[in-house]
Amino acid sequence: MSTQEILYRIVDGPNRNDFVNSFLYAKDENLGRDIATYTVEISPTVRREVTFKLNKISHEDGSGHSFNFKGECFYYRHSARSINVRGYYNARSRTGTITPLDGERIPSCIVCP
Repeated sequence: MSTQEILYRIVDGPNRNDFVNSFLYAKDENLGRDIATYTVEISPTVRREVTFKLNKISHEDGSGHSFNFKGECFYYRHSARSINVRGYYNARSRTGTITPLDGERIPSCIVCP
């Protein structure tokens, strides 16, 4: 039995400085999350704003604009609810992808509990 990876598209995100600063301040409980907000496409008709607590970033191609990352994705603003993810982000185009590590999904509901 094969399992298909869940892949979400980042359709809008922060500039390079905010992306890197959110990693630098990730140890701060809230500051690292509040620096950068991303818009993620959950389905063709649903988009959500999420924040990340980045635990690891690395250059993808040496350009200074493309990054691979791992961290936690917080899908309710100012909430502790999160899923572990890995992803790719291009700070020049402000787009990328995220994949949940444990097969979890970002809820598509718009109203936060």
